[in-house]
Amino acid sequence: MIQIIVPLAAIKAFSKDVDYAFPLPLIDVKGKVLIQYVLENLGSLNEEKQFIFIINESDSNKYHIDNTLRQLVDNSTFIYLKEKTKGSVCSVLMAVDEIVPDLECIIVNSDQFIDFDYDNVVKKFRDDDVDGGVITFNSLHPRWSYVRVENEYVVETAEKNPISNNAIAGFYYFKKSQFFIDAAFKTILNDVNYQNKYYTSSVYNQMILDGKKVKNFPITTDRYHSFYSPEKIKDFEIFLKT
Repeated sequence: MIQIIVPLAAIKAFSKDVDYAFPLPLIDVKGKVLIQYVLENLGSLNEEKQFIFIINESDSNKYHIDNTLRQLVDNSTFIYLKEKTKGSVCSVLMAVDEIVPDLECIIVNSDQFIDFDYDNVVKKFRDDDVDGGVITFNSLHPRWSYVRVENEYVVETAEKNPISNNAIAGFYYFKKSQFFIDAAFKTILNDVNYQNKYYTSSVYNQMILDGKKVKNFPITTDRYHSFYSPEKIKDFEIFLKT
């Protein structure tokens, strides 16, 4: 079994002008909500999966987002956040009691679609016997997090700083969940943050300091679809028509 953790608590709608503006994962695109595309894509992992969703309690009360997610995946656990956290690392750690330390773990963004078979990605990380791995695409825009690679291994990550042209596509693999947990607590203890928030990419720096092996899995830019703006969602609609 592999655990898949999907933080949704920080994902908001674009417009405040609509009376019933849904959170981004519930925006309808060609008859499906966006999170449905994300989860169906994760279905390419051909093995038993347990999903852990981290959502705002207010989104559950107002939009019933948890019930939507229950219809999309069978084996799921929900962590309800009453308040904002200081970033994705803190949000994921709120699920620490549900995370099985010795299981493989994937943390994946909910506001993206990666046009790739995840089975091939995970198989590559397993075959290379790495402790952690990320999917990357070519970019230099400072909105992303980045990895620097030497001799095929990730040696450094940076948040919102193009230290290379390998931008992280919001897919984070850990050979054991415990690797994430240990490195995440150290990251917070050492106060490694960007603008007072703790990002998942920073956890790999701590893993590397601890002697863990991390690799990236590069994909072409056209395979990565982010939903960070209405224009990007329109681009995704065009992609679905092709």
